[in-house]
Amino acid sequence: MDTLSFQLSNYTIRYFDQSIQLLRKEFELFQYLYQHPNHVFSRDALLEVVWSDVYPTDRTVDDHIYRLRKKLQPLSNMVKIETIRGLGYQLTVLSRSEVKPIITDPTFLASSTELLHTYHLYGNGLAIKSLLDNPAFGIEPPQNLRIPLAFMSGEYHAIINDSSISFHEKALFLLWIHLLIEGAPHTVNYFNQARKKKVFPSEQLLEVETLSTILFNLLSRNFKETSETIAYTETKVTSPDHGLYPFFRLTKMMYGICNENKQQTLAEKECLEEFFQKRPYQREQGIFTVLKGIMEIIDGKKTNGLNHIQEGMDTLKQSHFNSHIGLSIAILTFYLEKECKDKHLLKQRDTYYEEFVKPYKVEVLREQLKSLFHTCL
Repeated sequence: MDTLSFQLSNYTIRYFDQSIQLLRKEFELFQYLYQHPNHVFSRDALLEVVWSDVYPTDRTVDDHIYRLRKKLQPLSNMVKIETIRGLGYQLTVLSRSEVKPIITDPTFLASSTELLHTYHLYGNGLAIKSLLDNPAFGIEPPQNLRIPLAFMSGEYHAIINDSSISFHEKALFLLWIHLLIEGAPHTVNYFNQARKKKVFPSEQLLEVETLSTILFNLLSRNFKETSETIAYTETKVTSPDHGLYPFFRLTKMMYGICNENKQQTLAEKECLEEFFQKRPYQREQGIFTVLKGIMEIIDGKKTNGLNHIQEGMDTLKQSHFNSHIGLSIAILTFYLEKECKDKHLLKQRDTYYEEFVKPYKVEVLREQLKSLFHTCL
């Protein structure tokens, strides 16, 4: 079973050089059955697990099983979904093959992992998707990139519903999803509860205690906490070589705009312009261009400002980082409240938001997140 992998970010099943693309519910159904081999599940049990966020018909499970069997035909020598008359469905593992040497070769694994991390750092989501979608490359994401890549591509329902990922592992991403659809003022209390209960894994703590704390509080207008965390982060993120450096400078730029500290804002702007000349990180560069547009609108250069905001959003779309498109919309919403009230920007923001939430059942996301936070925090 360990030779079959599930690519959460694009609902792909991989087995050696074979790659099978599924729809989201097909993926979730097969993954659940695969995680519980030789166990018989009734239709009602599968509906409860996989379709808890929608209102399925009586034929939903049967139709999905039918389509899965057709799509999984290339794996027929490995797995089989059987109908157990009067009871439901059961997945049976038929055989197991040895892993191709290249997949487990330490040099290959190290090189492919470094490549994925580099593309992720530079905000090149299209390159990441191309590498993972093409089975000829034989590349699979490391465990520590699994959730970030799903978050990057906007697979929010999948992250929430994947029972194989613990709340501990995905808590920070759930909080960010909540911020993107509800706004920081509605999320910051959950974030503070999570910090107090120490639910975040150790590898996320630096980001949690620096950038996340700054942004959750800044976008909630908790400026005292923001200022204190910026001062703390200055002692931790000290070099342009640090992975958090460009985003940290962006938060300082945002803070300067809020406090009408033009000198600080311009200093951060110049610092980032120099940084992006050497390291064109698309995600941060897109948000930076949006912030430049906000500054111009505040300074009365409305046309230039709106054009820069559109340019920034286009850069983010090209990066294929759906998460950062959502963050930029949250930033626009924040500044529209006070610093940058403009009816044309408001209309532009509304268009961006409608496009952003179109693929999702927002009310379902809200209820699921609320339930998870109530249970786990």
